[in-house]
Formats: sequence, C-alpha cells, structure tokens
Amino acid sequence: MDYATDNEINIAIKKGVKFSDIFEKQEPVYGTCTKGFTSIHTTFGHECLRLKNGVQNIASRLESRRYGAMLGGTSEFRKLEGITYNSNTNELYLSVSEINEKMLDDSMSDLGGNNDIKLTQNDCSAVYKLALQENHKIASKYVAHQMSPLIKGEPFKSKSNNCNLNKIANPDNISYIPDADTLIIGEDSSSGHQNDAIWAYDIKNEKLSRVLIIPYGSETTSVYYYKNFGGFSYIRATIQHPYGESDKDKAKNDTDKRAYAGYFVLIPTVNN
Repeated sequence: MDYATDNEINIAIKKGVKFSDIFEKQEPVYGTCTKGFTSIHTTFGHECLRLKNGVQNIASRLESRRYGAMLGGTSEFRKLEGITYNSNTNELYLSVSEINEKMLDDSMSDLGGNNDIKLTQNDCSAVYKLALQENHKIASKYVAHQMSPLIKGEPFKSKSNNCNLNKIANPDNISYIPDADTLIIGEDSSSGHQNDAIWAYDIKNEKLSRVLIIPYGSETTSVYYYKNFGGFSYIRATIQHPYGESDKDKAKNDTDKRAYAGYFVLIPTVNN
C-alpha cells in the first residue's frame, strides 16, 4: 500500500474525488476480467478494476479494501470481531464470528477472488492466534507472520442450540488478562447458543470455563479487563438487547428488554 499525508487526502476530498477518478471499471464477462483489469471480490462483489495513474496514495486511503485486494491482499475474512494482545508472547488473538462464505474453498461468495482462505465451514467459529515478529522494512515488531486456531466452537444440532454448549459459539469481544494468562471471550450467537455466554480460557492449560450466561436473544459486548483500580482488577461486560434477536415472546415486560452493564469485582491485582 502507498503512503499519503492528511493534506493530500483533504485536498482530494475538497475537490470532490469520485470513484471514477481512481479506477476504471469493467463488468466481468462469465466471471473473468479482460487483460489489463484486475479481478477482485470484496464486500462490493466481483469487480474488474484498473487503477488510474498517479492516484495510488489516494486509493490507499479512500479505497483501501479494493486497492489492497488488487495488490494481492485477501478480502475473504468473514465477520472479524474482537482483537486483543498478549504482551507475554507477542501474539494477537482475533475472534472470527462465523467461518463460512468467502472463507471456504472455491466459494461462490468469492467468485473472481484469489481463494486464499480454504477452510471447512464452521458456523460456531473460532478465536485465532497470530504470531508476531519484527519487520525492519516498516520498523515494527508487531507484524503477523503466522495464523492458527486457538480455540474453536463445535457444531451440534439440538432443538435450541446449533453449537456444543460446552464450547464457544460465535465469539465476539475478547480481552486478555496477562497476569493470569487467560482470555475472556464474549459471544454474539443467534442460533449457536440460545443463551450467549462469557468464557474464561486458560491458555496454558487449555481449560475453558463459563463465567456468565445471559438472557435469551441478547449478546455480550464491551468485554474488557481493567488491571488496577484501588488494588483490584475488574472485568466489565454489557448485555445488549435481551429478547431482541430471538425468544421475543419470553420477555414478561418491557423492563426485561433493557440492556444493562456490569462488572466482576474483587479480583486481586497481581503485581509482577
């Protein structure tokens, strides 16, 4: 990707830069592009594009997804949600809420794309681990070079749950507790788990423990670890739209449908 200054982008915006100022576009013919056009598939669908001369810096900021795909970057990830950093091991954890569509091998959802990601469908999904290393070219110690699943959900058909109740389903917000080497995982699941949950995953011992179960039709959000307030640490969480996605008839009154926030207290702070 090219570099751009704030001033360059501001000037382009003030001039009213348009899509047609950055790209030439041609309609795909039987799923392919003619010579000179790059075939990509992003959230905008399958497109045949050619970058115009002298606008690389503008494209890198105003059309990052399209331009990145044209340069060979993958646009096949599906529902990337939470991200958190493990300072002990220099690793990132990334939650993917659904493994389907463009993340599958030769998916029609990626027609015209690179087919970089070739996974087996798992609608319960997973949290991934990204190993980081130093890259001198961009002067960063935090460049991912390897990605692998850390913990996965497991499809399981029942009347009310499509994912194993003893494993995660559709992970969303995540937060790492460095002193305990524990990953907090919040769910946003509609059909995977009827009652979404917040989990604590002991990374060293690979032990998963359910911390909180929330009402029907709601999701967990804002899961975050705060290390030290008055000698104690806290895990914060929010319960969003109870009875809003499913089981709407089970709410007894409008009060049951209100979102609310809370926290786990009396977690002693560990000082290294």
